[in-house]
Amino acid sequence: MYGFSVSRKYISVSELFRRSLNIYQNHISQFWKVIIPIFLLSAILDILFFSGIYTIYPNSSWTVSTSDGITVHTDISQYSYIRISTLNYIFIWFAMSMLVILSYNLIRGNKTSFQEVLHQTFNKKWTIFGTGLLCLIGVVSILIFSVISVGLVGFIFPSATMLLIVGILFIFYFAVRLSLIHQGIMIENLNAVNAMRRSSVLVNRKWFRFFGRLLLLAWISSLIVNLTLAFTFIILSNASGDLEPIRESILSSELLTLFYGIPITLNISDINISIGRISMDFAEVPSFWIITLVVLVKTSVVALLTPLWAILTTHLYLEQMEGEVMNGETPTNAFERHV
Repeated sequence: MYGFSVSRKYISVSELFRRSLNIYQNHISQFWKVIIPIFLLSAILDILFFSGIYTIYPNSSWTVSTSDGITVHTDISQYSYIRISTLNYIFIWFAMSMLVILSYNLIRGNKTSFQEVLHQTFNKKWTIFGTGLLCLIGVVSILIFSVISVGLVGFIFPSATMLLIVGILFIFYFAVRLSLIHQGIMIENLNAVNAMRRSSVLVNRKWFRFFGRLLLLAWISSLIVNLTLAFTFIILSNASGDLEPIRESILSSELLTLFYGIPITLNISDINISIGRISMDFAEVPSFWIITLVVLVKTSVVALLTPLWAILTTHLYLEQMEGEVMNGETPTNAFERHV
């Protein structure tokens, strides 16, 4: 139904997004059957989590922003200062696996049901979470290495911030190389390590092409999140004076910074630079209904956008697979040749 024709010429960015949106629009009920239960659970656990922090640490510092929704800073001891955000990322990771196999079947014109998608994903749950854990370990390792390097060789760089930026760029690089992990797990039935290697093989020599398309989707997603939360804060400020400062910022020229999309915050020479987001620290602990509503709005927007990521990356995966077919290779042969 939606399959690609076997051709060496890759489709344009506009065509890629058009096809992805068409699939989402035409099968939105099937995607929402997957998304709604997972993100309802995510929202409930987020609210319970914040409720615990709200009760146990009544003197915590709370922040709202157009990019993160609600976050809390709490002093667990005099030697540690921890910033706690939402738990959505865990559920996004699992939801992506379900959405990828659903997208694959829809693109190929194969009939599938929510029960089949759930069964296939549940059978691979340990591989999915194991792969996520490996990715998390990789990200943390790069960040720790960057922090340690600041202390060891920081004098070589203009600032510690520059070294941390290098670490973040490494994370972006590997994130693109591993952007087809879920396809390897769900479609090719690979284990965690081989799924990571397979993704790297498929993205090989096409890194900038993948980066450009994923960056565009990231910008669109961030812009939608920014504007939705900004509108939410304006509405809620009519019921709570605590949100008046962020409403004033949103209704000022700062609004234009939201169109940068992807939020960036840097500290250079004691100067804080933040673009792509508008934030506000509460003077006092906010009413819990504000926390609850912001969590629900942020979770809903993320839920709405996640299927697009699954559809688009599955399209990119199929393009690379068809490239292998044009070269007379099977997925197994292509994988072994690059390993």
